[in-house]
Amino acid sequence: MKNKNIACMIALICTASLLASCSTQDNEAADSTVQTEAPASVTEVSETSEVTTVSETAESTESTSVSETEVSSAETSVSVSETENAVTSAETKAEASPSPSPEGGQSDNGNSSQENNTEKPADPEPEPEPAPESGDAAIELKGDSAECSSSNVSINGSEVTIKAEGNYKLTGSLNGTIIVAAPKDAKVDIELAGVNISCSNGPAIRVDTADKVKIISAGGTENTLSDGGSSEACIYSKEDITLKGDGVIKVYGNVKNAVQSKNTLKVTGGTLEANSPNNGLVGKDKVAIEAGQITINASRDAIKATNESEAGKGVVLVTGGNINVNAGDDVIQAISEITVNNCSISAKFEGKKANCTGAVNVDEGCITKIK
Repeated sequence: MKNKNIACMIALICTASLLASCSTQDNEAADSTVQTEAPASVTEVSETSEVTTVSETAESTESTSVSETEVSSAETSVSVSETENAVTSAETKAEASPSPSPEGGQSDNGNSSQENNTEKPADPEPEPEPAPESGDAAIELKGDSAECSSSNVSINGSEVTIKAEGNYKLTGSLNGTIIVAAPKDAKVDIELAGVNISCSNGPAIRVDTADKVKIISAGGTENTLSDGGSSEACIYSKEDITLKGDGVIKVYGNVKNAVQSKNTLKVTGGTLEANSPNNGLVGKDKVAIEAGQITINASRDAIKATNESEAGKGVVLVTGGNINVNAGDDVIQAISEITVNNCSISAKFEGKKANCTGAVNVDEGCITKIK
């Protein structure tokens, strides 16, 4: 574009020069003609005056033509100069202006500024760990520690934690505690196959979270549990718990209660021995005994339900099993209801057979006091 403008300016200059040259030549020719004719015609004043007039006219014409040519040339030069300046200014602006982006949007500089001003997105929140899958696992107790290959079980020294629904078989001896901390909808079965678990600072078995937990005594095995420290019970559960099986479970609650649930405690089979300086079997909402060979040695009540704040709870139902009791107070104590049938309870006690502010339904001959 710049070369084309310069060529146009050169053409304009040449054209102006050519026009000036032609005008000069025409004036010289006219002057020559006047000078040639003058000597032959100088006889009369009128003719002389005419010649003078012609000569002056020619000079005036020549002067005017030359002056106009010079002005035209100067104007042409100014025009060329202005054109060059305009071209240079346009090119300078073009070079200074940011080039458009390939997509026809903002320039690269604009994009760079935009990128710099754009805040980086926040780091994504870490995904929560998936809940462990249910399954069977064997836990070998080894004194002050334990071994298990399942990821559903964590071991921290002598503290063994079950974290998921499933069946867990325990063998060996442990100077520590078994903890259940599974999802709220998890059903956990703990099989005791010849274990001896003794905890000096809490329950031998503690259930923190789950839906329902079963403690099962394997057939032909004897299992011993004992607690210490500030324990509420040797087997202590915040959830529903059931004791069952074909083997033997001996529970020594050395601090308060032998077995306690903050919800419902059931006994549906097996041989159970519960020893306590306080109460034997305690369920806040309910204690239900359906079967089994049960021995309870308690300094206070043998079987007890304690929920006073909710209507229809604080219930004891004994509908099966053979039970031997040695109690310092009541054989059974409840809030809302006591029902005893289809069972045999032989009891040595200092309080009442059935102590309840609500309904008491005890079949004749089911509770026998012994000396």
